Amino acid sequence: MTSDEHTDVTADGGVRKKVISQGTGEAPPLHAQCLVHYKGTLVESQEVFMDTRKEGQAGEPAHIVAGRDASLREVGLNLAVATMRKGERCHLKVQPQYGYGDRGSFSFPNVPPRAELEYDLELIDFDPADELKDRGQMTYEERLEAAERHRMTGNTLFQQDEHTDALGKYAMALSYINDDFIVQLHGPHAAKAAAVKQPVHLNMAACQLKLKDWQGAEWNCSQVLQEDKDNVKALFRRGKAHSGMGHTDEALRDLQAAAKLAPADKAIGREIQAVKAIVKRDREAQARLFKGAFGSPGDGRSKGLWDDTADQQQQHRQSFLAWLWGIVAACLSIFTLSRNRKDK
Repeated sequence: MTSDEHTDVTADGGVRKKVISQGTGEAPPLHAQCLVHYKGTLVESQEVFMDTRKEGQAGEPAHIVAGRDASLREVGLNLAVATMRKGERCHLKVQPQYGYGDRGSFSFPNVPPRAELEYDLELIDFDPADELKDRGQMTYEERLEAAERHRMTGNTLFQQDEHTDALGKYAMALSYINDDFIVQLHGPHAAKAAAVKQPVHLNMAACQLKLKDWQGAEWNCSQVLQEDKDNVKALFRRGKAHSGMGHTDEALRDLQAAAKLAPADKAIGREIQAVKAIVKRDREAQARLFKGAFGSPGDGRSKGLWDDTADQQQQHRQSFLAWLWGIVAACLSIFTLSRNRKDK
């Protein structure tokens, strides 16, 4: 059935779609290579800046990637095609941030900065993403997309409580965006890569908390906090990791910082109370140990300095002072002997 109204492709309404004719089969998998025909038009002037059926008079379809948001242009076109079926035709309304942004288009000089765009789009066919390509041969976008695919697979496994397998997928995701790759990037490309990498570290930490790998979780959260010191999830999860290792001071510091940033988060509040309960329990245990060693007035469990007769208290005090003086005398003797040897 054909829709009469545009529906949101993105949550912010920056890409809206109206189906002109329905397609068949399944939608393309994430980052599939799609063959499409499209006509792109400037909303303000109604000038056509691209028509694949007329380009070069060859009428060859264009290649775009379903769901690709790693690129810095025409993201709306990529996001929309991920919602289509083979043979489907639709009309798109695309806001500047999902088109050519603040700079406009170098390839299409008639597209000015901050231009609203319209597309008539048809999905011809698609092929799934190529997972067998060597990382060194992959483009910037392909590496980010491969990382995102593995992260999403890991999320599915995590939801199924397959935490070890999920951790493996997250580690695979990081292998596509490792430090050697990141260090080559600058500006918007570096920011985009960081936006993909950060959730992978957080997801790994979530797995490691489930597996009680406290040190691993602490490390992954710290990687995020080096770049984003106010990341609530990283502070919360690192706080839990510190608590698991028995580092209650560090745990409270992280958790209270997270609570300041997200005061309404009940999970953070519960974790703070849990750590405080551990601190209280440890202090009470230490107090009981101290009490057991030295006794307390009238507790009936120790016949030390706190016995209930004055004579016995005096005897214990004298014994204690004699013992203390013996220790002092021994120390003086050792000191004197050592000094005499040096003098010789």
